Amino acid sequence: MLLALAGAGLVTALPPARSEALRLLHLSREPLSRQAAVSLSAERERRPAGAADALAPIGVLYPAGESVAAHFCTGEVVDSPRHDLVVTAAHCLAGVGAIRFAPGYRRGRTPFGTWAVVASFVDSAWRRAADPDHDFAFLVVAPRHGVEIQALTGAERIGEPGPAIGASVR
Repeated sequence: MLLALAGAGLVTALPPARSEALRLLHLSREPLSRQAAVSLSAERERRPAGAADALAPIGVLYPAGESVAAHFCTGEVVDSPRHDLVVTAAHCLAGVGAIRFAPGYRRGRTPFGTWAVVASFVDSAWRRAADPDHDFAFLVVAPRHGVEIQALTGAERIGEPGPAIGASVR
């Protein structure tokens, strides 16, 4: 299965669902609370005109306490029950401390704000031997103003059919 990280021009192959990290995901959806829906409406009002929703879930990781210009890897919001997961490459987490995620980042702008990463989950095969077939990680991001990141940016659904190998992606 493929997950296109279009913002970075990368395509990463994810291993089969037997991985412990993929067990974090299941595709049920929980409705937003009334308070979260009100906060979401306020967040959406602050969106810049013409923000490209298709690229909203894709963003950059950067060290907490530094400028987003110090970004070092990309990630993408993925569909999850708590609406708070980002997928990235496991090697991106090596030797870094606290990090933040800026969805929709482009040309120095952060149209959806920045989000604190509060937990990370790396596949055991990557931890044991840096197996490149398991070079992925899931990051949990804290809500902002009572709104989960997925509610604001949308999310990629893991396991959905992607483009055929060799197909052009616009």
